[in-house]
Order: sequence, then structure tokens, then C-alpha cells
Amino acid sequence: MPDCFTDLELTLLRLFHARLKQYGFPPADRCEFASRQNTGAGRYTYLTHDGHIDIADAHIDHDYMIELDSLEAGADVWCTIENNQLRYLEIIAIGDGYWDGSESGWRLLNMQTGEPLSLPDC
Repeated sequence: MPDCFTDLELTLLRLFHARLKQYGFPPADRCEFASRQNTGAGRYTYLTHDGHIDIADAHIDHDYMIELDSLEAGADVWCTIENNQLRYLEIIAIGDGYWDGSESGWRLLNMQTGEPLSLPDC
């Protein structure tokens, strides 16, 4: 894994920004990669940014799932805000699958319809 954001992580940050920018959620290009921790059941991507998010401490999910070649049931994603700062993205394997962190073949699907997600221009 690179010591910078992956394409998947950047896309997830862009989607959260598109949804939460009115609260001060930073654009992806204003976030700095800090570290990454794979757990087997998921991954934490820690980051820093300047600014202030007008959301109390929270774990925020989205209405899509991540389809990956390496996970039969796919993955979910959360972002965690603590002390008005975005602290990390968390990608969580759905079910009991072990995830080695490989992002090959990823795509985002609407959880309601199963259709590929249309990505906003960010």
C-alpha cells in the first residue's frame, strides 16, 4: 500500500465532501494522509486537515457499498469526526470475510438498487 491516499480513498473522501460540504467537510485535496492500518476485517485510513467541521463527534456512513474482487460480500465505509475534525475513514468488510486490503476491481454500488453509483464532479 502506498504512503498516500489510494484512488478508492480519494473517491470516498470526495463523496463525503459532496454530501457534507455545507458543514465544513474538507475537499479531498485539503486532506493529508497520515497512516493506514489494516485489521483483516477492514482498514482505517488516518488523516489530517485544516479547518473545522460543524458536526459533533460522529461516525457517518453512506448509502452505497464497495464491491471488491477480494471480498465476496463487499465492504461498507464510515468516516469518523472527533472534536470537529475528520480523523479517519473506515472500510469494513461485510460478513465474516478476511480482507487483505487489496482494492483491485473496486466499484461503488447503490445499496438500494445494486446499480453502479454515479460519482459527482468534485
